[in-house]
Amino acid sequence: MLAARSRPFTSAAPARRAVVARSSLKLYTNPASRGKFVEWYLQEIGVDAELVNLDMKEKQHKSEQFMKVNPFGKVPAMQDGELSLFESGALLTYLADKYGKLDTPEARGKAAQWVLFANSTLANSVFVEQFRVLAGKEFLEGGAFSVSDVAVGAYLLYIPAFLPQVRAVRC
Repeated sequence: MLAARSRPFTSAAPARRAVVARSSLKLYTNPASRGKFVEWYLQEIGVDAELVNLDMKEKQHKSEQFMKVNPFGKVPAMQDGELSLFESGALLTYLADKYGKLDTPEARGKAAQWVLFANSTLANSVFVEQFRVLAGKEFLEGGAFSVSDVAVGAYLLYIPAFLPQVRAVRC
């Protein structure tokens, strides 16, 4: 299945990688949000970002200030200078594009395909026969880790939460 640098799929955060790029990124997140997917990808590509964990019980996601970042008042959302973005898939593909992981229209298309698959088909369905296409692959796009692996692999982290009888699998 998908490899995450030989780490088991758990809800624990992956080990922090060395930062290879400093940035003005500010990621608004919450421990229970898809912001964890974006945090994971930032770590994988070695990009530093300011993490702002919003307290949902205190309605920080509905504050006037945050509503300027995401008018829907949901996390994750991100600011990069004057640019504000929301939706985990948009954040992932933006980061992959900005940091040189999507250097051709074909690469962008492949990444969009898998990110959209993860955020729509995979996120909203039960693991059924059609997902056997994922079996036997170390990485979705061939021989190297990519944004596609984060987008799809992150949803697999939910398996233990929703199906506790399924034991963790080391990939």
